[in-house]
Amino acid sequence: MAYLSTTLKAVSPFSPFVKKHNPNSNNNSALLAYHTPNPTSKQGRSVIHKEQMFVAVHGVPVLVESSWRLPMSDVVVVRKKSAFLERSWNSRDVRKLVRVVGVHLLSLLAPFHFNWSAFKLCLWLSLLIIGICITLSYHRNLSHRSFNLPKWLEYLFAYGGVLAFQWVSNHRYHHKHCDTQRDPHSPTQGFWFSHMTWIFDTGSIFNQCGGYENVNDLAREPFYRFLHRTFVLHLMAYALLLYLCGGMPFLVWGIDLDMVWYITD
Repeated sequence: MAYLSTTLKAVSPFSPFVKKHNPNSNNNSALLAYHTPNPTSKQGRSVIHKEQMFVAVHGVPVLVESSWRLPMSDVVVVRKKSAFLERSWNSRDVRKLVRVVGVHLLSLLAPFHFNWSAFKLCLWLSLLIIGICITLSYHRNLSHRSFNLPKWLEYLFAYGGVLAFQWVSNHRYHHKHCDTQRDPHSPTQGFWFSHMTWIFDTGSIFNQCGGYENVNDLAREPFYRFLHRTFVLHLMAYALLLYLCGGMPFLVWGIDLDMVWYITD
C-alpha cells in the first residue's frame, strides 16, 4: 500500500499526476500516483465518481483498488479502514471501547430522567466545557499554542477539558499530516473511521505518527503527567459529585449526554 505525502500539500485528484514521497521507504524512493478519471464529462470537465490509482513503488506500477473522491471534496479515499476487523487490539483500545459504549448506553436513560434543572445544567456545562475548556484550552492554547495563559488559569481550563476525553497529541498530528494516511483520523480511510472509530485504533496511530513525542512540552510539566495517568479517576469523581447533587438526572444529563456530544463532535 502506498503512503500519501506528509511533506507536500494535498492536491486535487483532478491533477493528471501527483508526486508523493513514501515516509516508510528504506531508500526514500519516490511514488508517482496517476489518477484515471471516469470518462463522463460535463462542459469539458471530467466528473470523477470512482477512480483507479496507479502508484509506482520503487519504479514498479501498482494498482490501488477501490479509490474514489469524496463528494464535494478534493480528498481521495484510498481504502476504507475497519476499526474492528482485520487488526490487532491492545488493552488501551479495549478500555476506550468499554468507556465509549458504556457512555452511549447510559445516555439512553435521558428521556426517563428528565427535569429542567438537569437540562439547564447540561446546557451550562456544554457552554463552559466546549467553549472554554475544549475550544480555548485544549484546541487553541495546548494544541496550537496560539496564546499564553497564566499557569493557574491554563491548568484550570485544562482540568475541565479532561472531563470530556480530550487529547492534544492526536490533534497536533492531525494538523501536521492533514488528510494523508498519517493523519490519525484521515478521510482517505473512509468516513466512519475519520469521524469516530479511529479512537479505537491507537496502535496504528503510534506506528504511523510516533507516539507522544509531539507533546514533550506538556510531558515536562508534572500537572499534565498527573492528568494523563489519572484522568479516568477524575471522571469518576465528577460523576459521583453530580449524582450526589442531583441524583440520576444530574448524572445522565450533566456528564453522560455532554460526554456523548464531546466524543462524537
